[in-house]
Amino acid sequence: MTSIDLIPIVSEPVLHYPAEQTIIASDLHFGIESEMLRSGIWVPNRSQKRTERMLKIIKDTDAKRLVLLGDVKHKVPFSNFQERKDLNTFFSEVCNMVEVSIVPGNHDGGLQDL
Repeated sequence: MTSIDLIPIVSEPVLHYPAEQTIIASDLHFGIESEMLRSGIWVPNRSQKRTERMLKIIKDTDAKRLVLLGDVKHKVPFSNFQERKDLNTFFSEVCNMVEVSIVPGNHDGGLQDL
């Protein structure tokens, strides 16, 4: 694999590896909005939009595999209710379309339990 084999998806933290029908994504940070709210900063929950964008990328590229390179979730070391709910929705929808592999990042403690 050379860097030429990897195609960036514009405006997304995603690369497309067509030779392997694979999407590579990083730093999705599901749950960041609820963590910010705990600090007094209100940001609308964008998890559904994140999920919809990923589903569209998978469909548009005809990917068969999704590799998540760390920081799938945000809260460290555990997860709150909203984060668990959002991740459950994300994985339920994405896993119906592609095989998913995860390389855990520093925010992903407890992710295997979800």
